[in-house]
Amino acid sequence: MSRRSLLVVGVALVAWTSWAAARPADPPASDPDPPGECSVIPAPAAEFLLRYAKAGPYANGMRLFGRGRYREAARDLARAWGRVRADLAPVFSTATCEPRRIGAVLSRILFRSPPLAVPGDDRFLPPPEVRHALARSLCLTGRGREAADLLFEAAMAGDDSARVAAGVLFASLGSPDLCLALLPETSPASTAALGRAYCLVRASRVCEARSLSSRACAAQGPQADALRGLLGAAGVSCLEVP
Repeated sequence: MSRRSLLVVGVALVAWTSWAAARPADPPASDPDPPGECSVIPAPAAEFLLRYAKAGPYANGMRLFGRGRYREAARDLARAWGRVRADLAPVFSTATCEPRRIGAVLSRILFRSPPLAVPGDDRFLPPPEVRHALARSLCLTGRGREAADLLFEAAMAGDDSARVAAGVLFASLGSPDLCLALLPETSPASTAALGRAYCLVRASRVCEARSLSSRACAAQGPQADALRGLLGAAGVSCLEVP
């Protein structure tokens, strides 16, 4: 990506941050927890799941996801994201600066409610709710590596929950060292610490996992609960938070 394109993405990121800060908080997701490592993937926020299902390129895929038709949902959401990304690509790969054309694309894709894409570090990413639905659908249909790669992109853009989920999926797929690199030593009372404990289990470092998980029991939230479940299934118990 050229310096000019990076500048455009930077401007878009600033504008997106200001717009997102003004949104009301998302309500808890209402879809059931998937089994195994897939449960660590963040759940789509219920309000935005419904909004994306009403209209737009992701509508059919989101409706399929809501019905539990994960294989079809993964196919449809991936295709929809491919179309959105293709719509963005020509604008930012051109050698000339066309402010009106760039502004029109940003208005049509980013600055709408709900957005069709969000700025990442050096690229655009699917909106979080779409990303979560796609990652869960991929994971639940045996395509865990694709789900991990999708979450990894978000992790590199600073999404901590995506980092934990990607690490857990990589570990479950036989790459615990990659998981440990993604989740280095950090605050012991964090969800990331529970994720690292799971990595340690998969790396056959069970004593270290027990020590870390015992110090990370205070971590709260659905992702922490899912990790406690995975650790418990592996014989590394952690007391529930009252």
